[in-house]
Amino acid sequence: MRVLAVCMILFACATAFAGTTQLIPWATADGGYGSGAIFGLAVEGDTAYLQLTLNSRVQVVRVDNLSGTQSQTQLVSQAQWLAASGATSCSSYQGFDLSGSNYVQFADATSDEIWRVNKVTGALIKYVNKHAITSVTGRTSLNLGAVQCVIPANGEHLFYESTSTNILTTTGPNACSIVFGEAQLLAAFGPGVLPSGGMNFDHVGNLYFGSSTGSLCRYTGGSLTTILTRAAITNLTLLSSAGFGTMKAGPDGKFYFRNGSGTFTSLLRFDPANPADTLEVIVSASELTNSVAASANVNCIRWYNNLAGGGWAWHQFGQNGVYLTQIPEPWGIASLFVMCVGGLARRRNYSVHCSKL
Repeated sequence: MRVLAVCMILFACATAFAGTTQLIPWATADGGYGSGAIFGLAVEGDTAYLQLTLNSRVQVVRVDNLSGTQSQTQLVSQAQWLAASGATSCSSYQGFDLSGSNYVQFADATSDEIWRVNKVTGALIKYVNKHAITSVTGRTSLNLGAVQCVIPANGEHLFYESTSTNILTTTGPNACSIVFGEAQLLAAFGPGVLPSGGMNFDHVGNLYFGSSTGSLCRYTGGSLTTILTRAAITNLTLLSSAGFGTMKAGPDGKFYFRNGSGTFTSLLRFDPANPADTLEVIVSASELTNSVAASANVNCIRWYNNLAGGGWAWHQFGQNGVYLTQIPEPWGIASLFVMCVGGLARRRNYSVHCSKL
């Protein structure tokens, strides 16, 4: 019984999140410019890439050696961004992430175009311009949802264009095509249900996106379905809002997403094979608010595994740097289970052996 009790304690510890710490201080992120905000975050190994807007100055920076003495390098300056885009601001949000081995890529909601930054040289490239998008949608204007976009494994860019109500994907420089649009959304969900909030893929290529009704939808094999209703989510979070934000597949095969509103959100996860029965809150809004972050405004979750335990790196809007919310290693629970069962089995075999003496 004592072995079983220890197993139960270990299992309880393994399923609880390990806490939130600051990964990148604001002073390191901004390089001394003062007031501003982080709009985009990408993580690769022990390096992070950030898109900043500082006193109307747009920058893309690289922060090296996250687990040690950190250093910041400017990749894109305000002068570069202004010359290339004609804009003094940039809003990349959730679509700011790695593209292949050479680039950081993002859809900018200010210029309504898709950009790439060379991770080493800082070269700024307009990957897909406005005309390439409107020539496919057939509209004279466009509105990129910088939150409703994701970079697939092929390094292209999948995004929602709200003027035409289409989900599109880039297919190369200044080229894109429609994945699905208003007709498919109407046929699947009825009138008024549109993509809203985050968007991302699971490990087997299913696409998930939040909807304007507060439900979580999935696109797979050409079909659109609702996999989690607003009620299923709010019954767990106990929050009045079911607004979606950042979402991403974890290294454990589970799908993680932020849900809530403004500065009061929770981090949830589920198994894509059975979303309704496996949905759980990993970190509640109150746990985040009572942490060093002092807020539950979670944006751009990116997996970082260079510290013991691993966890989701994320940022808040404002001068708050980047935080790390650690969760158990993906193998932790299974390993503990095997160790405990093995211990019980060894204890049982020992008892049987003794009884025969």
